[in-house]
Amino acid sequence: MAAPPPLASSAAAPRPPAATTPSETAPDPLAKLPSAKPISFKSVVQKAVVELAEPFWVTIEVRHPKRDVYALPRHFDWKDFHVRQVKSALTGKDPQTSLFRLELQAFVLGDVSIPALYLPVHTPVGEEQLQIPPQEIKVTGVIDPSQGKPQLRPDDRPLPRAYTGRYWPLYVLFVLAGAGALALWWQKRSRRPVPPPPPAPRAPADEEALARLAQLEAEGLVARGEKQIYFFRLTEILRDYFGRRYTFDALEMTTEELLAELKRRSTPGLDFDQTATFCAASDLVKFARREASDGECKTGLDTARALIERTRPAPALPGGGA
Repeated sequence: MAAPPPLASSAAAPRPPAATTPSETAPDPLAKLPSAKPISFKSVVQKAVVELAEPFWVTIEVRHPKRDVYALPRHFDWKDFHVRQVKSALTGKDPQTSLFRLELQAFVLGDVSIPALYLPVHTPVGEEQLQIPPQEIKVTGVIDPSQGKPQLRPDDRPLPRAYTGRYWPLYVLFVLAGAGALALWWQKRSRRPVPPPPPAPRAPADEEALARLAQLEAEGLVARGEKQIYFFRLTEILRDYFGRRYTFDALEMTTEELLAELKRRSTPGLDFDQTATFCAASDLVKFARREASDGECKTGLDTARALIERTRPAPALPGGGA
């Protein structure tokens, strides 16, 4: 089976070596839910031996009935591993196959366990969980700790001899070569074509986003049944607006990272709960392929437009007054 595409990113500083066991992690609240019963599942680690802080992949494949929706947890509170990015995909009709890829980095040396992972599962009878068991890997470093503390080798090379004035012709040659190179550079620079004028500045973030929403509505994607594409375009417009409005790269973030970034910033007028609900509903249509009704498509458009209008900058008063 071809591997699914990679997943989201964040940074973490290396930590000193320490032994780890699955019991060191805090109890996962998902573990209290009833166990899901998929048709089959498997988890594969890309490498059995990795270097310290070297990125590697863990791929999870779950085959299940179409009525069940499998997802990744919102948080990974793992002591000795950092989750750089995650990706998910859904294939098949019924049964379906949910694919998840986690890019990890290990920050301890020796034999370590990737902690157990609990996948939240939404079923017609309620919420359940699927436990992915711990997996063992070996983490190596550039320096073997069993060899003791590294020592510097003494420098016993002979000292260089002092150069005398008999080498002055070399200095003249160096000066002439430098002058020739400078003349050649200046000649090429003078022939360089004049760069084209810079592109026209973009419209204000709120005006551009509202215009793009109007264009999306006029394209008729919902009437043609292209609702998944419709929600991809709708969330992209809102993410681009948030990124320009609050000056961060929202287009490259996961939904969890986007909401966390909005919480950290000053966002007067933003209804955070409404934003989180909008993102969760859109992700179900985009990634879980849930069929959205025409009314839900219209509600999503109205919600995006309302979030933009309530958070757009206040218009400047005439004469520059406050």
